[in-house]
Amino acid sequence: PRADAAPRYKHVARPAQPAARSAAEVEATVRTLLSGYEPLDVEHGLAQLGPQAADVLLRLIKDRGTPVLLQLRAIEALGYVPTPAGQAYLRDLMAQIGTVEDERVFTLAAALRALSAFGVGELPSIALFLNHRSADVRDAAAAGMAQMRSADVLPALQGRLAIERDSGVQSTINAAIRRVAALPRR
Repeated sequence: PRADAAPRYKHVARPAQPAARSAAEVEATVRTLLSGYEPLDVEHGLAQLGPQAADVLLRLIKDRGTPVLLQLRAIEALGYVPTPAGQAYLRDLMAQIGTVEDERVFTLAAALRALSAFGVGELPSIALFLNHRSADVRDAAAAGMAQMRSADVLPALQGRLAIERDSGVQSTINAAIRRVAALPRR
């Protein structure tokens, strides 16, 4: 054959498959992502780990020895690797915390932001918290609803904006409305 002749078979590169990781490796990676002081792409890093990451997150959350800040980050991170177990946990957590006004509002806010990753089907659950007494919880509900990227959230956001007194929450609601209104119409 001639040196300049095209090869008969073209090599097609296959996308690299993530290497199988042991449970210990996945846990170490999850902890690193959640504990980093430097800006890390937690969402992308956890998504690459897949459902195993969600299992680790749930174990960290439920372990009483896990520091509170790490637990909060793990709760919110459940939205980056949505699984039925994570969704059930978030729903149960929200039901347990309910309308409290103590330090658990931060846990509730993290759960609301995470639950939004499960889509517009969670809108009724999240929209209820637009009326919570805590501005942190209302803000998280509005931010979560914006993440749903659905025009279905507009009536609830607009209704809350009409009565919202906290300027930070007003700002989040306005940003959410602009973000959703800018979506292409179907």
